[in-house]
Amino acid sequence: MTEILRRARDRAPLVYNGNRIAIFPDYTPSVAKARAAFMDIRKALRGRKGVRYGLLYPARLRISHNEDVEFLDPSNSYCLYHSAILAHW
Repeated sequence: MTEILRRARDRAPLVYNGNRIAIFPDYTPSVAKARAAFMDIRKALRGRKGVRYGLLYPARLRISHNEDVEFLDPSNSYCLYHSAILAHW
């Protein structure tokens, strides 16, 4: 499976019969649940100027706003959001 994902990434965008397709890895239920816990903070960060974020495997949120910070716990990411990011608006 890893080889399929690597080749799909190397040959992106994949097109079949004129339609773009995407291939994503399956996560275990526990990893999927841990990643879903970051959904609210990701929605709050979406569209914020000067803020970049991404979800890393297995379930780490990286927020870039003046510096890179990684979180394993969603509640800690909310603390940064409220104290540092909202202070600029």
